[in-house]
Amino acid sequence: MEDWEVPDYPTPEEEADAAQHDMEEFAETKWGRLLDVYARIEDEGAWKHLRQNGIRLVPGDGPETAETARVLVVGEAPGAVENGSGRPFAGPSGRALDQLLGLAGLERSQCFITNVVKYRPEGNRTPSLGEAIVGRPFLRAEYRIIHPVLTICVGATAHKIIHPNGVNGTEALSRMQQGSLTPMRDGSYATSFYHPAFAMRYKRAQEPLEAAWELLGDAIIETPSLANALI
Repeated sequence: MEDWEVPDYPTPEEEADAAQHDMEEFAETKWGRLLDVYARIEDEGAWKHLRQNGIRLVPGDGPETAETARVLVVGEAPGAVENGSGRPFAGPSGRALDQLLGLAGLERSQCFITNVVKYRPEGNRTPSLGEAIVGRPFLRAEYRIIHPVLTICVGATAHKIIHPNGVNGTEALSRMQQGSLTPMRDGSYATSFYHPAFAMRYKRAQEPLEAAWELLGDAIIETPSLANALI
């Protein structure tokens, strides 16, 4: 009978070195860097007035898409369902968004989805301009990490904070051709749409909104840099 050999277990020092290596590798992933952004939000006390009665930070969605997403989708703020699940666009608006993305030839798995405001405003109200401005530096950080080829602004709040024509005040969302592409300074593109919840409340807006998303799909096909990245 052969002698049983004691396995060569790692020493505590070796285990500590391996754990440190794993932590450093994770910190270099996009999701690891995004978690640093969300930790900053909590540490700096952003939107402190919204943090009450079970309201929690809703980060972008999520580790599954952060590493490979080429599209950044930005909504306004979490609702009750999103606050409960911890994911943006998780309720009826999320199901509607998935359908609209499909009309443009896109899938949710191609997108990193976040909100301008990371906490639910009371009563699911639209965020104020001041609340949206608080979110601008955090959105910039998310944008730099994801480095999208296409940014989709969902709702007037996102349009005002991200879309070039919204930021400079030259074109309100209600007056622009939704689904059309606007070049960004880094060579990517931005477009804006009404929030899916708007069409859910006002059925007459559903058909024009769907047509606008189909227009985006055509624009993606006709724009080589987007077609190569997304199709």
